[in-house]
Order: sequence, then C-alpha cells, then structure tokens
Amino acid sequence: MVRKACRIGKQLRELGVRNGGVVRIDSTASVEDWAKDPIGNTRTVANTFRQACDVAEDNGERLAAEGKICWSGMHSWRAMVDLLEQVDRPKPLGFQADMAHTLLYTLGYNAPEARILPADFDWKQREVLDAALKKLSDALQPRTIDFHVASE
Repeated sequence: MVRKACRIGKQLRELGVRNGGVVRIDSTASVEDWAKDPIGNTRTVANTFRQACDVAEDNGERLAAEGKICWSGMHSWRAMVDLLEQVDRPKPLGFQADMAHTLLYTLGYNAPEARILPADFDWKQREVLDAALKKLSDALQPRTIDFHVASE
C-alpha cells in the first residue's frame, strides 16, 4: 500500500496538482498485540517502516507516522519517539501530530507508564497542562512534519 500511495503521490506531483504533502502510515496492529512482545514488535514495525522509507525515497515522497493512541508502538509519546529513533530515517519519515490523540499522550491513555499529567489532574490547572504539553512538544516537535485535526 505504501508503494501504491507513493506512486500516486508522485504522479499527482508530476501532473502539478500536488505540490507537497506526506503519505501517512501506521503500524496496523493493536496496542494489546504489541504489548505481548514490545521489544520484538517495535523492532518489526521499525523494519517495516525502514522498508517504507526506501519506497518513499524512490518516489520523492515523505512519510508521516500517525500519532494516534490506537496504533501499536505509536500509542504513547515515548513509544513513538523510540520507534522513530529505531527507524533512524529522519528525512523520509516524520511524526504526524493528531490534535486529539497527541493530547491523550499526556494522559497516558494506552500507556499509563508514559503519562505526563498527574492522575488527579484538574483541567483548570493551566500551568500543569502547559508544562506537560511542553514536555511532549520538546520530545516530538523536532520530528513533526504534519498535523491532523481529528473530526471523530
């Protein structure tokens, strides 16, 4: 599918109807399946993403790993940073921040061990939220190449 999407992107660029953009990718497995072997499964996703990077580069495209809490190995900010570091291909692969899901990273929704906000967080504590978002942004912003506003 990455090969097909990158070919289409390249054709649209050559036709002059697509001057930029990225091809969004995800890991397709559930967080529950990933948790059975986090090290091995992250390694598998990283290898797959490296292959996808080869395809993207062959077509002059970039890939954006979708930052949603439902995808294995991408379900927390720590897991996402680890995955991107293991792929180690910053030119063709970056992070796609999803407005809603990236905020959920701060709550540790599918990864309590990666929670940034305290369990008793009160949304009126603006300074605490700002500090959590800064920590999250400091980790992911250097890799962020796309932004998605969820409509779910």
